[in-house]
Amino acid sequence: MRRFLSAVTLALLTACGTGGTLEPTQLSAIRLYNASFDSPAVNVFLRGVILSQGLAFGHGQFHVFVQPGSTLIEVRTLTDDVLLDFTAALTAGSAYTFAFTGPTAALVPVFLLDDTTAAPTGNFKIRLIHLAPLGPAMDLYVTGVSDDLNSATPVITATAYTKASSYVNLPVGSLRLRATQAGTKTVLWDTTDPANFTTGQGVSLFLIGKAGAGGGGAPYQGQLVADHS
Repeated sequence: MRRFLSAVTLALLTACGTGGTLEPTQLSAIRLYNASFDSPAVNVFLRGVILSQGLAFGHGQFHVFVQPGSTLIEVRTLTDDVLLDFTAALTAGSAYTFAFTGPTAALVPVFLLDDTTAAPTGNFKIRLIHLAPLGPAMDLYVTGVSDDLNSATPVITATAYTKASSYVNLPVGSLRLRATQAGTKTVLWDTTDPANFTTGQGVSLFLIGKAGAGGGGAPYQGQLVADHS
């Protein structure tokens, strides 16, 4: 199920004193993701302006263009109670992910720099973002659909909760992704269908825990989100 909202550009961002519209290289981009397992739908504000409405657990919003600089991000209930505030430094020409995880009563911010450039020809690139509070550190395997995991080597290792791995470049194809407990072959999450990766593509794999009170652990859910298509 597609859980990311459509991309929007925030209003008409104009260059002060010139009357011209700012180019993307003069702006920052930010996307959102709600990984708080017991979270109600929330609103997210940036510099006091609403950026996302009714963002539910396991849902996100694609990159939007915003002014660079010091930025206050607030996660609020639909009745306007502040659950989390976080100050981010946004650089012009860069793209970011702002996610929040943990229980609603103690949200944990996760702020990441995204790589939106193309992977080398014949390759795609992938990283793992671990947002499951009860999940152990994880390895990621990317293999052929029917390959034996016991003879495979992880492409990403020991990614801990609230952390993101580095991007890795891999040959394109129709592939199977499996996340395991770090250092073992114990599968914690597995693609149900092969994922088809094309040349130049870049993706992030968001790993989250189950929803509801006492959630945040197994069964885990994974979602591939494009950083570069």
